Amino acid sequence: MSDSGVFSRQISFIESINQHQNTNFKRDRDKQLDKVTRKAKGLLYKLDLFPKEKMQSDKTKAFYQYLKGFLLEVVSPYYNSEAEDQLEQALELDEKLLEAYITRGNCCLKLGRKDLSRAKDCFDYVFKEDPNRKDVFRMLAMHEIRMLEENGGDIAKGIVDECIGHANIVVSMSANDGISLCKCDRSRREVKTF
Repeated sequence: MSDSGVFSRQISFIESINQHQNTNFKRDRDKQLDKVTRKAKGLLYKLDLFPKEKMQSDKTKAFYQYLKGFLLEVVSPYYNSEAEDQLEQALELDEKLLEAYITRGNCCLKLGRKDLSRAKDCFDYVFKEDPNRKDVFRMLAMHEIRMLEENGGDIAKGIVDECIGHANIVVSMSANDGISLCKCDRSRREVKTF
C-alpha cells in the first residue's frame, strides 16, 4: 500500500496549501484562510478515522504523523505543540522525510523570536539534503528577514549576507518565477534597511 494512494486527499490538500503559501491573497484573504482552515479540519477528522492497522510500515506511519502535524499546523494561527509533537514522531520513524522538517520549521516560526534558530535548523537540514529545493531557499530568506525584523540593528552581518545569498540563489534557480522574484526583492529591500 503506497502512501500516496492511502492519503491522496491529504496530499492534494497539501499541494493546494503550498500553492496558497506561494501566492498573495487578494481582497478575499480572510475568506480564503477560512476556507483552507475548514478543509484542513475536515481532512484532520478523516485522518483520525484512518484504521491504524493499515499502517504497516514505518514509512506509512511516519507519513501519517507528518500529515497530522501538517494539518494541525495549518489550522492553528499560533504555535501548536501537538503539531510539533506529531512532526517529531514522524521524523523519529523516517528521518529523511524532508516535508516534515519544513513543516516543523514553519511551526517553530510561529513561536517568534525565541525559536528562530530551531526553525532555521530545520530549513538548513532540508537545504543540505536537497539543494535544489527553491522553496527552502525562499523560506530561509524569509526566515532571515524575520530575524532581521525581530533583532533590528543588533543582528550580525553574517545573517544579512546569508539572506542576500539565499535570495540570489532563488532568483538564479527560477528567473521566470514571479513569486520568487517578488519574495527575493522583499528580502533585498529588508536587508538594505539594516
